[in-house]
Amino acid sequence: MMICNYPGMKVKPGSMGKPFPGLTGAILDPKTYEPVEEEGSIGLIAFRPGWPAMMRTYWNNEEAYKEKFKNGWYITGDRSSIDKDGYYWFVGRDDDVINTGGHLVSPFEVESALLEHEAVAESAVVSKPDEINMEVVKAFITLNKGYEPNDDLELKIMNFIRKRLSPLAMPQEIEYVDSLPKTRSGKIMRRLLHAQEWGEEIGDVSTLEDD
Repeated sequence: MMICNYPGMKVKPGSMGKPFPGLTGAILDPKTYEPVEEEGSIGLIAFRPGWPAMMRTYWNNEEAYKEKFKNGWYITGDRSSIDKDGYYWFVGRDDDVINTGGHLVSPFEVESALLEHEAVAESAVVSKPDEINMEVVKAFITLNKGYEPNDDLELKIMNFIRKRLSPLAMPQEIEYVDSLPKTRSGKIMRRLLHAQEWGEEIGDVSTLEDD
């Protein structure tokens, strides 16, 4: 556990917590790899190397391991913001965050908001190509019993997200599916849906649950 809520500290619902005592963490600018000073700015979660449980290399891939270190920091691959009290607020994996018109949207945040809608059973949010905004938000949704896919429901869900989060976070397209691709442990494989939208190779699917 690198960032967590440990005994003796106040818990802020929804926050990851703070770096565990003895660890030095920061939110870095993804271009300069310097710590972000502005409260609420989104950046890369990073740690100063040297903690006891830090792995020493990747098996037969030392070069890839070295790429994880920038400007004296270990880059985790996750994005977060940090508040005035030093609490971290998860945004998403660095390669999952959606850059729409220069604004960063967290798939995790949109998925969480979608689950608050009475019709939505499960959701997965990815980016899709867009000529104007580079990429926009697309949501894959499974519905609860008693709800049927239709244009009216799609509009209601879109407006729900627009009001709950922002117009930029609102899905520009909703695709209703019977089920979402998951690993055998039940984790939604968002990267498969992303690859589908961008025409990319799907890659390893050995952990995909059996139909």
